[in-house]
This record gives sequence, C-alpha cells and structure tokens, in this order.
Amino acid sequence: MVVRAYSGLMSRVRMIYDAYLTTKKYEKNPKLTILWESESGCNIHYDDVFLWRGQLEGVNPEIVEVDKGGYWEWKSIHKSILQGKILEAFSEIRHRIHIKKIYKFYSKGCEIVRYNDCPDADWNSDFSIYNEWKEKKWKQIEQLLKEDKKVYVDCYESFIVPRDSSGISEVIKFKEEYVTAADNIINGDMVGIHIRRTDHELSKQISPVEMFVEKMDNEIAGNNSVKFFLSTDDKEVENELFGKYGEDRIMVQPDKKWGRTSKEEMISGIIDCLCLSKCKKIYGSFSSQFSGFAAEYGNIPIEIIK
Repeated sequence: MVVRAYSGLMSRVRMIYDAYLTTKKYEKNPKLTILWESESGCNIHYDDVFLWRGQLEGVNPEIVEVDKGGYWEWKSIHKSILQGKILEAFSEIRHRIHIKKIYKFYSKGCEIVRYNDCPDADWNSDFSIYNEWKEKKWKQIEQLLKEDKKVYVDCYESFIVPRDSSGISEVIKFKEEYVTAADNIINGDMVGIHIRRTDHELSKQISPVEMFVEKMDNEIAGNNSVKFFLSTDDKEVENELFGKYGEDRIMVQPDKKWGRTSKEEMISGIIDCLCLSKCKKIYGSFSSQFSGFAAEYGNIPIEIIK
C-alpha cells in the first residue's frame, strides 16, 4: 500500500494510522510506503514529528519525503513571469515536474483511490452525504486489497469506515521532548479548549467564541477551582479569554510559536495537541481534525461546539 500524506498534520497522522491498520489486515507481506509532503500548511518533516521511523511495526514502512516548498498555485508562476523573474518561474516549473515524477513512480502499477471529489454538503445540518461518499471510498479500498491489488491512496484524512482509534496512542509515538513539554503543562483535572480560527471559515461560523465562554462558565459554576488549557491559532482569542478569566484560570503553552509555516511553529502545534489529549475532556471546534485527534489520542470525551 502507498499513501500520500498531506493536508494538516493531525489529519495525515490519522490517515497514516488507518493505512497501518489496513496494511496489516489485508496484505500477506505487509509493506507501507508513505509519501510525506512538507508544505506551507504543514511545514515539517516526518522525522521531526515521530519518535522513530520503525514505530509502524509489522508493515516494513518506507518514508519518502516530498518537499513541495509551499502551496502550488499557477498564478504564482504567472506573477513571476509578469515581474520578469524568469529564472524563478523556470525553477518552480522544474520543481513541480520533479514532484509529479515522484508521485508517478510510486503510483506505478497501483490502483489509485483519490479523495479529491468530495460532494457538496450542508455542513450546518449533518455529514450524511459526506459520510456515504467516504464509506464508498473505503469499500473500494477494501475490495481492491481483497483482490490482492497494490493500492495508492491519495487522501487528506482518515479513511476507514467505521473508525476504531482505540489503539492509536500505542502505534503513533511522538518525539519524547514534545510529550515531556506537554506533561509539564497539564494535570489531569484540566478541561481542554480548542478554538480554531484563522483560515477555517466553518469553525469560525459554527463554533463562535461566545459558545465556548458559555461552556467554560458552566464548568466554573460546577467547580470553581477548574482550570482550562487553551489551544487556539488566534492570539486575539487568547487575549480575550485571559482578560475574562485571568492567567490563573487559563493555561497555555509558554513561548508558543504561532502559525504552521516553520518547523518551530509546527512543533508548538504538536505540543498543543498533546496537551489537549492529556486533559479530562475537550470542548472542540467544528470540523477540526485537531480537536478530534487529540480526543482520540488521549481516549477522552469531546464535545464539539456547534
């Protein structure tokens, strides 16, 4: 099995876990190849995330680093040409051709299952259309593997339907220094708060800050000594909640790096996620893989604010 790991970090970690389970279950001589993309939305290498390459025991993993160098937009090449930066445009074109050759090489001889044709759905009501589409994709993968076909999965999140994530923390091991950093921040009585903002329009619309505040007020009414660990990608939200509840009530990662465009920023994101996973429960943001993965990894309850 070959999988292309892209999109947000926790989305691709979920996908890798599913690929591990699938490979072990269906392949006679398990072999898993992971094409790991470094891009501006997840600018970090595989070896900078996980404890060791051999952690996917029993599937003989091969990790292939694919450095995209940022999001690909043809308009950026067009802009370079208009600005007279011909060498820059030529270099970008050559880089893209090289990356496409990598994908072509590893998909050769494979049955390809792509997850880039998701139907439109009413995300405000339910996920029924999306879930039906996703289940069909999974059945397609299962059938191909049962036929002993080599499969290339081009996916941006988990793909097994229905999911069983009960063993994910036993398989996926993050680097020890990230785990230690989270342990130094969290005690088991904290309530995790994940408020996703910036580029996630659905989360901003459906999970407003006011609803998180209502939940936090209810927690305080039930236990006046409760503390919250706050994970957010919006500094203004952090400042707002500090102003309302004070720094004695709100815990955050010290010296946090904001963003996803550098290794240091990505590491801060990993530590935030591990902190959430060590809380007793999470109030999470709508349609956020980050919230969901943290709850899975810590095997703790999550309530999506909606």
